[in-house]
Amino acid sequence: MITSLANAFFQTNLETGLFVWKPTPKEQIFLSKININNQEEALLKCTLSGVKI
Repeated sequence: MITSLANAFFQTNLETGLFVWKPTPKEQIFLSKININNQEEALLKCTLSGVKI
């Protein structure tokens, strides 16, 4: 399965029920180490995941 790296950093806003881009401070450090500084850059970075059924 191919997915955007950004998907891992969305959280649900409990007031609105909407998904919002909100990486934690530790997640922001991780993103900066792989040269991703914002949501748009993360959306462009794709990951490949193996799914075993």
